Amino acid sequence: MANTWAAIGRAQPHKMAGEILQNKMAIEQNERQGLLAQSKLALDNVQYQRMQNELTKEKQEQERLSKPVNIKAHPMFLGLSDDMKKRVFDHFFDGGLVDEQGIGTTGDVMFGIQTIEQTTKGLKTILAPAIEEQQGELLRRQTEIAEMKVKGGNPKQIETKQQELADLAAKFNQSSIVYKNALEQAQKIELEQVKEKERIKLQEIKDKEDAKAAQLKADALAKSQELQRKNVLEAARIRSSGAGEKPTKKEKKLIDLKADFKYNLSQYNSATRGVGQYIPDENKEKVAKESFDRMEVLAKEYKNSGGDPADLGIDVEPQKKTSTELPEMPPAKDHKGKTIRDTQTNKRYTSNGKAWVEIK
Repeated sequence: MANTWAAIGRAQPHKMAGEILQNKMAIEQNERQGLLAQSKLALDNVQYQRMQNELTKEKQEQERLSKPVNIKAHPMFLGLSDDMKKRVFDHFFDGGLVDEQGIGTTGDVMFGIQTIEQTTKGLKTILAPAIEEQQGELLRRQTEIAEMKVKGGNPKQIETKQQELADLAAKFNQSSIVYKNALEQAQKIELEQVKEKERIKLQEIKDKEDAKAAQLKADALAKSQELQRKNVLEAARIRSSGAGEKPTKKEKKLIDLKADFKYNLSQYNSATRGVGQYIPDENKEKVAKESFDRMEVLAKEYKNSGGDPADLGIDVEPQKKTSTELPEMPPAKDHKGKTIRDTQTNKRYTSNGKAWVEIK
């Protein structure tokens, strides 16, 4: 087999493959030209010339792939049998690689020829029949020579026929070897492709299972947190009613708000300081933000419901320090419940254990 034109074909033709390749090269060329225009002044002569050479080569290659070629006029195509000519033309035409006259771009035709050598289907449907034709021709000529010898044919003619037979046999052997090697290589490539598809499929399954497991874990954590919150609320209610007096509606609301606040505070500390309940790293930022936002809402609602923010250990609306306030105050944590007065402004402040709060 002199080359793959001995049995041109394609197992799975991709329409306008050459045009796609040319478009890709054109896009890359335009990008490089844009870069060249922007960077020309900054490049030295060597770099500029190198880029110009690359653009020239790409342009030449694009022009080469765009040139029309007629497969029907190719010498190797003309050397095929009528049956093989029909197989080859139908394959290229049905794949959109050539028109009714057999004309297509060089890129399309090259793409079609390459796929013959790279797919088992192309090899078996196009090249295998060509080799079988060669084998059939060998047998026919062997029979012809044998008959000539039996009939006492011209020795010189017999000698010529034998030489032609030897040349044909050599071509057949070469074609058989090329076909066998190409088939083995194509089978190997396709096997790797199957393995890669299977790997991707298994990875997708694993990713889905991991995502499902993560969601189950998150759901379990959410249920655990909600159960803990309910337990905190229930414990608070039990403590408040320990004296045997049923709390009023207002007191019950303040108890629930305080318990809910402390629960969110514990969640916030667990997420930001790593103390208390275990929270996975991937959930810490979310838990911290949600807990903090919830505490702000609860603290304001607690104050609006008649509760003292100091009961929560915070100052919901901390007072801004002015120049008329005490220039230096003692640590609030050391004087919880104590009251001090600014002798200059006569303003009084009380310590909640965390900060000094002005008494209105």
